[in-house]
Amino acid sequence: MDRFDTKLTPEQEGDFLKWKSLLGDRGSDADYDLRGWWLKSGMPSDDAPEGHFSDEFKKPNHPTFSDESVYHGTENPDGTKNLGGKWVGNDKDGWGFAPTPDIVSDSEKLKRLKQYLDGPAEGGKVKIITGEHDDFLSLLKAAGKIP
Repeated sequence: MDRFDTKLTPEQEGDFLKWKSLLGDRGSDADYDLRGWWLKSGMPSDDAPEGHFSDEFKKPNHPTFSDESVYHGTENPDGTKNLGGKWVGNDKDGWGFAPTPDIVSDSEKLKRLKQYLDGPAEGGKVKIITGEHDDFLSLLKAAGKIP
């Protein structure tokens, strides 16, 4: 466990581990606080959810860590803050993800983000929004969709 894993009682932990075993490949908690999602959802230990988990419990090391995570804005031991990117769009018109400048400026982080968005989790349907999309970002700001 790391500092971004929700703490459970021993009884809850046993139920959680039973539930987690049903997830198969989706049961990695390296970059997602599965305990937090499980506890909040009230998911019974013998039922596995379908589909995609929400952003609410993404850890700062997740490729699409966003401002929708409970860990957005949390402080690191060195005093820096964990700042997430921003999802923009909708199901009808499509989605974009605006990563933070530290991801855009780090070729390895940007590569990991692109691989994630092109992979099975997002299926290549999400566009990465960076400074090269200044017109789009201006429209979003004007519409109050992003600060």
